[in-house]
Amino acid sequence: MKDLNAYPGMKDIKEKNSLFFKFTAPYDGRLTLDATISEGLVQLFIFQGTSENLADDILQGTAMLKREIRNPATPTVGLSLVIDENKLYPLEMKRGDKIMIMFNTAKKGTSLLDFVLKFEYKKDENDNVESYKKIVDQRSSESASTFHLGIRDAETQNPVIADVNIKDKKTSSLYSGSDFYFDADIAVKLSIKCDAAGYFFLDKEINIAANPSKEEIIYMKPLSQGKILKIDKIEFVMGTSNLIPGTESILNRVKDFLVLNAGIRIEIQGHVNNEGSDNLTSTRLSKKRAKKVMKFLIDSGINKKRLSAKGFGNKQPLFDIPKSAREQQANRRVEIKIL
Repeated sequence: MKDLNAYPGMKDIKEKNSLFFKFTAPYDGRLTLDATISEGLVQLFIFQGTSENLADDILQGTAMLKREIRNPATPTVGLSLVIDENKLYPLEMKRGDKIMIMFNTAKKGTSLLDFVLKFEYKKDENDNVESYKKIVDQRSSESASTFHLGIRDAETQNPVIADVNIKDKKTSSLYSGSDFYFDADIAVKLSIKCDAAGYFFLDKEINIAANPSKEEIIYMKPLSQGKILKIDKIEFVMGTSNLIPGTESILNRVKDFLVLNAGIRIEIQGHVNNEGSDNLTSTRLSKKRAKKVMKFLIDSGINKKRLSAKGFGNKQPLFDIPKSAREQQANRRVEIKIL
């Protein structure tokens, strides 16, 4: 209740119900924000400091107050290029800048706060992308034939530091980094799983030939509101909502993704393969499939408030006239949408 006492100009702020979120800029960029409270009004304050303990900076009054909305007129506040009485200009940040975002209500209660934070990469001609890399070198020598695995942002092409599980027939190893170097002295098939906070997970199989050097770049898709990811290998018995045995492994990947990105909510979208005009049976089946996935995630410990299910029938086929079993199965799919 005394977080703001070091700021004389903020003595009128009645801190009854507050939330603090720390954010560190991963690179130079621009921060926008959109927040809505379910009941009442919410105030917004953004502090910036230089020390690791930004909370203490605020208590001591040394953090700078960069943005504030004290008297909102509607339940929605934020930072936007289009400003009004409830929206202020975005915050330009340098890599490593630290801010504390404070939401506060003047009244006690249990309102739901829903907010989306977006940080847009700002490209600079002098930007040193190499500094974003974390290199893991497992080669016996730099002159050996090399397999280079790089993890990159699909939009900015910047390095992404991810947890990467690499598995072959004999071994399974977990690494953390953006660039990995291994000996390429034997032919091998690798199963690669990549996870990074703020990104959709990505799994891939790669065949490595013996001796010639090879480079493989994996592009991870950053999360943002409205984006959709097709989940491969979630397969159902034709005409039913019964999962094909073995599907649990990919559903566990979805569960782990939700645990890693604990702040997001998703809509599970079901689709069927029925050709021809859409009908009620197709829509019901697609929703049953989405609910089957939703139940698995809830049973695995994911809060049901973070999940919803929707059936699209055959309104959005990937192949209008599927010509193979593979294309039929591609239509019979599950996707997740970031809400």
